[in-house]
Amino acid sequence: GREALVEVKGVTLEAAGKALFPDAPTSRGARHMGELARAVSEGFEAHVLFLVFRKGAERFSPNWDMDRRFSEALRRAWKRGVSISAVKLEMVRWGLRPVGTLPIDLEPPR
Repeated sequence: GREALVEVKGVTLEAAGKALFPDAPTSRGARHMGELARAVSEGFEAHVLFLVFRKGAERFSPNWDMDRRFSEALRRAWKRGVSISAVKLEMVRWGLRPVGTLPIDLEPPR
């Protein structure tokens, strides 16, 4: 297999059933998305894994209202071959337990 790069982000914001990242502007996060896209063009696998810590979340989306630059960078990275996953977690006595994956919506709001 190929070498892979994985960026892991924690998601703590949820509104109307949608897990949103970021909860504050992140120029560093946008830069990382560009670096992952570049890695794909150089032959690496690249993945972004969003760990969702909100019980009410039913889907994931970048937070276009908070940080359009990051949201556009994430969408561009995906179009260039970076895989994106969102995994919902729940707290249990012994730590965190994965509940399942969430559908991902990368479309900007209309």
